[in-house]
Formats: sequence, C-alpha cells, structure tokens
Amino acid sequence: MALWLLPLMALAEEQSIHIVTLSGEPIARYEGGVPGYPATHPRVAGAVRLDMEQATVRQYREYLRGERQRIIRDLESDLERPLTIVREYDVTMHGLAVHLSASEAGRIREHPDILAVEPEGFTRMHGAADDTVWPYEGQQDAPWAFVWSWRWLGLPLLILIVAFWAYRRHGGPRTTVILLTTAGVSLVLPACFSSGGGSINLNVPGAEFVSPGAALIGAPAIWSGKAHPGLPPTMGEGIVVGIIDTGINPHSPSFAQVGDDGYVHDNPRGHFYGVCDPRNDRLYNPNFSCNNKLIGAWVLDDPGLNAMDRDGHGTHVAATAVGNFVREVTVYAPSGLRLNANISGVAPHANLIAYHAYSNEDGFFRDSALIAAVEQAVMDGVDVLNLSLGGADYNPWEDSVLGLPLLTAIDLGIHVVVAAGNSGPDAATVDTPGDAPWVFTVGSSTHALSYVNHLQVAWGDENERITGVALTRGLDRAPIIHAKDVQDRYCEGKFEGRFNGEIVICDRGENARVEKGQYVRENGGAGMILAEVDPGDESALVLDAHVLPAVHITQKDAQRLAQWMSEAREGGKPLMGSLSGTEVRHDPAAADRVASYSSRGWNRQAPDVIKPDVVAPGSAILAPVVDGVGYAIWNGTSMASPHVAGLMALITSLHRNWTPAQARSAVMTTARWEGIRDHQGQPATPFDRGSGRVDTVRAVSAPLLLDESRSAYEAANPSLRGEHGPPGAGDPSRLNLASLGHGACVHDCGWTRRLTNVSGEITHWDVVAQMEDGRFAQASPHSFSLAPGQSVYLSIETRYQGDELDTFHYGSVVLTEVEGAGRSLSLPMAIRNTSEDIQMDTADPTIAEWIGGHRPRSPIH
Repeated sequence: MALWLLPLMALAEEQSIHIVTLSGEPIARYEGGVPGYPATHPRVAGAVRLDMEQATVRQYREYLRGERQRIIRDLESDLERPLTIVREYDVTMHGLAVHLSASEAGRIREHPDILAVEPEGFTRMHGAADDTVWPYEGQQDAPWAFVWSWRWLGLPLLILIVAFWAYRRHGGPRTTVILLTTAGVSLVLPACFSSGGGSINLNVPGAEFVSPGAALIGAPAIWSGKAHPGLPPTMGEGIVVGIIDTGINPHSPSFAQVGDDGYVHDNPRGHFYGVCDPRNDRLYNPNFSCNNKLIGAWVLDDPGLNAMDRDGHGTHVAATAVGNFVREVTVYAPSGLRLNANISGVAPHANLIAYHAYSNEDGFFRDSALIAAVEQAVMDGVDVLNLSLGGADYNPWEDSVLGLPLLTAIDLGIHVVVAAGNSGPDAATVDTPGDAPWVFTVGSSTHALSYVNHLQVAWGDENERITGVALTRGLDRAPIIHAKDVQDRYCEGKFEGRFNGEIVICDRGENARVEKGQYVRENGGAGMILAEVDPGDESALVLDAHVLPAVHITQKDAQRLAQWMSEAREGGKPLMGSLSGTEVRHDPAAADRVASYSSRGWNRQAPDVIKPDVVAPGSAILAPVVDGVGYAIWNGTSMASPHVAGLMALITSLHRNWTPAQARSAVMTTARWEGIRDHQGQPATPFDRGSGRVDTVRAVSAPLLLDESRSAYEAANPSLRGEHGPPGAGDPSRLNLASLGHGACVHDCGWTRRLTNVSGEITHWDVVAQMEDGRFAQASPHSFSLAPGQSVYLSIETRYQGDELDTFHYGSVVLTEVEGAGRSLSLPMAIRNTSEDIQMDTADPTIAEWIGGHRPRSPIH
C-alpha cells in the first residue's frame, strides 16, 4: 500500500478523544531531576501547599509545555496531519486529550515519550439508586414542587400591606376588596396544587434544626463543642470543600452567604475562583451568583462556560456536605403530600468550590473533564474533595484518569472521599475509583427517620395490614389487582386492558420505579403497590415520591399479599385495600441498615484491601437540587459520601496536622460496627459496612492513628511482585491501613500495623484478635502503653484450620483502653484461604479475571 494513502485513510476513520500519557513527572509529583529545574512538590520544595504562581513552578510548567509541543510536532509529522488537542495536563498527570482514530492511536504508541494511549471513557454519577425519588419525568403535575414556605406567606403579606396602603391613601373599598381577595387566594394556592394531600413534619427528636443523616453521625455535638471539652466547637469554619459533580445551583439558600442560623461566611482565601473570579478575564461570569460561602465554580465540560447545575446531583451532594442551615423547607410531592423540614449539611459553615465536570448532553462524566477537574482542585488547594461518581473496573495503579491523580491529591494533603457505587447487594461491586487503596470509600446505610405507608387489606371478614414505604398521600378503599392479570407484571406500559380505579400490584424490575406508577395512572389505576422481588427486610425498600398513592413492600409481604389474593379469589370475595398516606416515624431501630443497592466488597482490583471503608446515611436524604424544583429526596452512595466529606471538613478544622491517611484511620477505627445489619437483617460483614457506620464524636478524638505514604501505595502495586520489583513490593496487605484484608492467604497469614498515639496523654491498651468462625487469631503484643507521640507495631496472625477454601471469613481486632477514657478501637478482618498464592501470576487471563485484572473504562461511542 502506498504510504501517501495513510493520512487519507486516517481521516476516513472515525476519530474520538484519546487520553495520552507522556513521560515527565507532573508538577504536583516532580521532586527534581531535570537539570536546571528545582523540585515543585511542596514537601520537597519546603512549601506548605502547591503554589502555581511560585517561580520554580512556573519555570517547570513552561518546561513541560515545551516538551508537549515537541511531542505534538513529532506526532503531526508522523501522522501527516494537524492534531486537534482537546486539553493539556501537567499538574497531576502529564499528558493530552486528543482526537485520534484507532489506527493512529496504535501508531503513536511507538513514540519513546508516550507511556500510554487509551480511548476516552466515561464515568457515571452514583446518585439516586435504580431510580430518582424526585424529580421525575412529567413534572407538569407539580409545577410548584419544593418551594420555600416563606415565599407563599410573603405574597399575601405583601398584598395585605398594599391593600392597607391603598385604603389609607385612597379609601377605595373596591380596590381593597380585590386585593384582600387576591391575598386569600394566594394563601390557599399551595393547597390547590397539592391535590388535597396532607402535611407532615420531618423532625429529629433533640435535633429539630438538623438533617437526620447529620444528626445520626453525631455532627451537632461537634458543632456545639459539648462532646469534648478539650476541643473547640466547629462547623467547618475556614475549610474549603471541593465537589466534582454536575455543577452547582448558586441560588439555593444552602449556599447563601448568610445561613438561617445567622452565620455570615468569610472567604478564607481572600479571593474567588473560576467563573466567580473577576480577575479571570476568560472565565468570569458576572451573572453567576458567588459569595463568601460559594467561593468558586469551574466549568470543565460545558462549551458555554456555565457552571449552573442542570441535573441537581451536584447541588444535592454539596448541600449534604456543607449546606447552610435552612429552615421551613416545604416539599410538595406530586401525589399531593406536603413535607415540612429543616435541613443542614454536616459542616454547614465550611466554604465550597464546585467543579462542573458533567456532560449534560451525553449524561456522564468524560475522562478528559475529570482529569481537568482533579487538576483544578489540586491547584485550588481544597482541603476536602468529594467525588460521588464511578464506573467500570480499572486497575488503580494504572488509572491515569482518577486513580493516580487522586493519589497525588492525597499526597498533597487533600482528603479525598468517593462513593462506593450502587451495584449492590452483589459481591465485588465496588467500582473505580472506590477500589483504590488510597481513597476513602463510602457505602450507604439508613438513618433513623422512616417514611412509612400502611396498606390495609380486607376480604370477607378478614383484615390485615402491611407496612411499607413511599412519599405519597393516602387512598380510600379500592379493589387490588396484579398487573400480570393484564400481561404486564412489571408495569412497563404494555397493559392489555384498562384499569378502573384499582390499586395495581407492580413487580419491581425492568423499568424505573416511579415510571411504573406513571403508567398505572395513565392506564386508569388509582394506586400502586410496588412489590419487591428479591429477599430482604425493610432496608431493601426505597423511598419514592410517586405520582399517585403508592407503597413499596418487601418480598415477604408481597408473598403474603399474593396468598390473601388467592384466598379472596377462592372465597369469591374481592380483595380491597386502602393506603394510609405517608407517616414520618423516628425509630432508632430503623437506622444502621446497609442499603441493598450499596456496592459491596470484595475488592476485585485489590483483594487484600477491604472496601468499602465505612458506611454513612445515604437513603432518603433531603437536599436542594435545581431551580424550579428546589429540593429532592434521593437515595444512593452519592448521598452517603458527602456525609463523610463533611465529617472530614470538621476533622480538618480541628486537626490541621492530620494527614489524609491518619484522618481516614480515625474515622474507620472509631466507626460503629456492632448492630449494623445488611439488607436481609443479618449482621453486616466488613464487605457490607467496611469498618462500620461513621461516628463524628468518636472520630475527632481518636487517640491512635495509622499513616501511609504515596511511595508505599505505589510500591503495593501487584505488578511489582516477584521478579518485577524489590523484596516486599507488590503486596497491598502490607499497607498500613485501618483494616486487615487478604484475598489469597495460603494456610497462615499475617499483618503488621503501626499505630501512633496522638492523644497528648499516656494511654494503656489491651488487644484481642478474633475470627467469627472461631479459627485461631492472635495479636502481638497483647497489651501496650504509649506516651504521646510514641508508636507501636502491632502484629496479627491467623491460621488455616482445614475449612473451606476460596471463601472469605471475617473477624476483627479490638483495642480497648485499660485506663482513662475507656475508649475502644477496631479494625475489620477479611481473609480468603487458597491452595496457592494466585496473585503471583497476574498474566494468566483466568487469574487476572478472578482478582480483577485490567478492565478499561467503557469507551464513548
């Protein structure tokens, strides 16, 4: 084939964005080595944080720019065409996002300065699990949904004032009567839109002005300072939290400069960022409402440079982490129910920078935008960074999009918190970036408020009641039928007959939950019973704001209902039902259940590392979303992760010198694991709940901490094992983590952990290691004492006792303080015995698949 045809063939091929990783350390990792260019890594350079304006940083950045231009010229010469460069990166990775065909990508891999070429993939948000609770498609039925109650009062009050002024000024009775009538109409207007539904109040006993998730994890005790007399009160003042997500709604009261508690925010940086920065001629948007609370917003995947959240996910996440106190929020649900609540974030006085990295057109996060978002957050020097997103299954040691850049951010002192994913309850479903050993991975659990809805059933002389969940108004007696009787058991809109005011049973699955109710209503149904098809207790149920009266019931209750239908049919009696409408119930027993959707371990990419790390409230979380809708109740690990991001803001406010690894260990070792249940009501395992549900009060005063370095994380790369690396390398089980995992334990296995006393006082500890199945486990030393600043090396050993291979077994190491405050700390254990060390040969495709191997992100087509 003639060589001159190659460029023409490349142009004929479909091109897509590729991520090209180049040689040369990025700015945030460069520790010197290039003649004439000093180190730019803050620790090596003797700086507190990365300063992009520092002379040495600017010089090295210019050097990297020159290297990229040289490589681009080489590639254009080789490909015989100009390249379309989408983005250039130099902070957390050195590389390019560039349009290439598949054949061109293969050709440029031969360049000596190109380390990797990968087609751009996408990442999804870990928002409302399986379905959104609200908003939903078809919002025309609730045009005034989720507005603030004071707005409704403000209109009639304003009209009354005007009416009084008109009467005094002109004495016109006709004008006065008209205005007073209008005021009366405006007072009842919300009720007209609510379709006659009732009103309920959402209150947490003893914490009336706090969101239930923040209350459960103990944040109010830190706000007041009552938990620990030796620590000052904090609500996150002076801490900057970054949210990489779908943007932000700057009009929400959750991000106003003054919260409803009267607190006036200060900008701890003294300047603004991104579209908020009037010094930035290219990006500044004077129409975007920034203030001393919302101090920055960046647009990484929107050609219009609009950081406004058009999805709601980013706003919901940000408010859950750092949202202001907002009082008298009123939710107008589509079925007519009104819900009144006060809300707050976990760190309500912290500051916020939002990173819009979401492609509204495509409906996901592009790799090119995510790399840019992490780089910008590092350049901005945020204290905490939350990513409620993930996808695919990628080797974190080879992941240049999220895995390695987030390790760089952590190395610079940024606390990185990520959502585990919504692919539970199946095992091994934690995805990228949550599978990386260095990030703080959060699963979802329940809080203590339940939104119950009772289904009263009657046939003949029999009466029964089932309790489920939903956010809807009630419904009077109506016949109950199953959608399978009209050949559409999942209620996908394929009914072969019309309903006539019945309550219709729809099996869960195949399509979205709220969509089922829409189809039932459109087909003439009056109500819906959403029947769970998988085993599980009440924690498997999902709170939804349905468009018609509805209730979601467990599989067990669905089977009972089917039995009653059969009995009624045999007796020639109709099965009748009614729905009570939502009741809010504060029930501590309903808390601390791991949500069925929450992704579980084991960790496919690193079986020696337990994931998730912890769980936090993520079910039925109320927070603001987009303008015109206002507020939403959503479920997902996306909602759990910002609870921990807010907690990390509180910890950072109190302990500026704690590293991200130390702070993570503080939260993990103090988490509550006893009493945590899975979706079937059984005791949760470490793969369900990690170390347990986070406890803010205990975490901020953790006496012993574990630390780990970037170099150790890098040395734990399994590809370095054996002949590929130095002795001891390639073993993630050797990492100094606050958990003990081993995915391929041949007979006996053990760990060593280094704990340091940061309590400021001498502490004395007893240590007990135990496995749930009773196998031998021991810790050494059995007891120890530590002066302030001293460390102890703790060795833990377990022995194989001839039981089943290739199955994980669980246990814990519990440290109990002998004297003093009587505190206790725990580290979860998960081990799998195998007949050989399978991780030694990751080149075997069967073994690589078994332990995770290398699964690239889903490409964008």
